[in-house]
Amino acid sequence: MMRTRNPAVAMFVFALLAVSAPSGAAVWRVEKDGSGDFTVIQDAVDAAADGDTLMIGPGRFDDYRRYDFPYWTNRIIHILLDGRSLTMIGSGEGITVIGPTTEFPQTEHDNGIVLILGAELHLSNITLERLDSALQCWDDSYFEAEHCTFQHHTWGTGCSVFGPRGARITDCSFLNYNTGIFPGSGSDDVIVDRCVFREMIYGMNTTSTQGLVVTDCRIEDSFIGIQLWSSSTATLTDVEIESASMSLILSAGSYTELTNSRFSGSDRSTVRVIDSSSLTGTGNILRGNGCPSLSIFRSDVTLSDSHILAASDFVVECFPNFPADWTLDLRNNWWGVSDADSVASLIYDGNDSPDIDILVDYLPYRDGQVSNESMGWGELKRLFR
Repeated sequence: MMRTRNPAVAMFVFALLAVSAPSGAAVWRVEKDGSGDFTVIQDAVDAAADGDTLMIGPGRFDDYRRYDFPYWTNRIIHILLDGRSLTMIGSGEGITVIGPTTEFPQTEHDNGIVLILGAELHLSNITLERLDSALQCWDDSYFEAEHCTFQHHTWGTGCSVFGPRGARITDCSFLNYNTGIFPGSGSDDVIVDRCVFREMIYGMNTTSTQGLVVTDCRIEDSFIGIQLWSSSTATLTDVEIESASMSLILSAGSYTELTNSRFSGSDRSTVRVIDSSSLTGTGNILRGNGCPSLSIFRSDVTLSDSHILAASDFVVECFPNFPADWTLDLRNNWWGVSDADSVASLIYDGNDSPDIDILVDYLPYRDGQVSNESMGWGELKRLFR
């Protein structure tokens, strides 16, 4: 995964954007040392017109104001953008920093960048840290963030989206947050591409969001990788998750299409599909480390051309399903064993308990590892790293 952190590259981008800015658009410089047009980012935002660019120099920008809205009272916000489209470009991740030197008390609810009233923001080459909510997008607002770092708030959220226009988050890092990305109720079309998440409680957590698209991302050293809740829908492609508990949770009517991804769980289950949810996919590697690879309750799962591997008594564990008989389609997968009886012994379903109304169809099964070509996954050595 390529990441651009070179200040010289950032300065080249500054110059390129300045040259290519729309006719009539202004470029404002924000410099801590007073050499620019402003020393405080919010002052530059207030002065900027629709389509302007803010080039933000090195240093920590920890200025904030308190705002009162019908739904917020005395809320700390570092940067508020309403109703206009702006571009903000920092001098580089770790060079331009927005946020305080220490976490505010939880009761203060310090917010980083907040977009309201149809605002648009293009953000790049900046670190946001120690902010309870680093970047928030409300109502009809929209943002794109690239080459940004969101870090260090133990109960906070990196990016929150609460609107139908969605967001695009590319080549960003999330470190030591409660939740990296939260597409909330009513959000659509959030795109997450080539991002890394470490030391999270949740890499991503959704509720009632539609069209989440996650590609080429890695979540590691985290408690839960991705949780989809309350009829959320998502497409996950080339996603790697190594979690301390569960890699993927689908619940309350959520749906996910999973392709060419590799998940590893730990103390509970690698993938949990519950409460009328649905999972379909191909070309994946699911590994349980002391837990089932798949736990299923009142839900549909269809997986093929995948590796479903065990490091516990069961690979697939089905739970009592209330009065409803159906069959899960897990045909044409590699289970790590070479005979039908051994595969059957790895599956806990209605054949093992009369209280379970789910059966797993695993025949035919693969008699060896799925090839690179079938999985579309590059080097097979990554399978067991």
